[in-house]
Amino acid sequence: MAKKNKRQVSKETLLSPSPAVESAAISGRSVRTAERDAGPDYSYVASDLRRIGVIAGSLLVVLVVLSFIL
Repeated sequence: MAKKNKRQVSKETLLSPSPAVESAAISGRSVRTAERDAGPDYSYVASDLRRIGVIAGSLLVVLVVLSFIL
C-alpha cells in the first residue's frame, strides 16, 4: 500500500478570510454559503415512492389472481 502524503498548509492560508468573506464584511452583509443555499432537492421522492407502491400493489394483486386461476 502506498504511503499517503500530507499537504502542508501555511498559517497565512488558515488565518486569511476568503475574498467573498472580506467583501461581505466590508459591505456589512452576512455571508451565505453555497452549501446552505444549494441544498439537494428531494421533492420527487414522494411521487416516486407512491409510483413504486402502486406498481408493487398491482403486481401483488395479479399474482393472487393468477394463483386462483392456475
